[in-house]
Amino acid sequence: MLYVAYGSNMNLDQMEYRCPKSVVVGVGILKGWKLEFNYHANVYRSDDMHDEVPVLVWDIDDSEWSWLDSYEGFPYYYYKDTVDVWVDGKRKKAIVYVMTDNGMDKKLRSHNTVLPSQSYFSCIEEGYIANGIDTEYLYKVLAENIKVNEELKREGVVR
Repeated sequence: MLYVAYGSNMNLDQMEYRCPKSVVVGVGILKGWKLEFNYHANVYRSDDMHDEVPVLVWDIDDSEWSWLDSYEGFPYYYYKDTVDVWVDGKRKKAIVYVMTDNGMDKKLRSHNTVLPSQSYFSCIEEGYIANGIDTEYLYKVLAENIKVNEELKREGVVR
């Protein structure tokens, strides 16, 4: 079964450790989705079909799904959704993990609220670079996250 990675599972070294039998299918695009950070990376459906998230598509070995589910905190922290992902101009069906309401910081807004740690962000950045994905989008999402976080600080919602 195909799996869409948009966060730390884009990092080849980490996935080699987590799912050594799984293989990269290629770089893909989720159309009509947006990336955000709520401490961890998350994707959510956008109202704008022009929104796109670059992703890494994996063919996950059947024996490794339970390990991946455990790592992602399924079903409490992330749930699974079936999505269309575009790889080499072809639409394919894949599984993606999407953050649940339990994963969101309920004291804050539901999107782009909690900054990722430097090490976590660097892990994702390494995945982008290793897979030949332009990091401009990733930096843009982080900048939006920082802006929202600063607004929340001004409002006294976060410290």
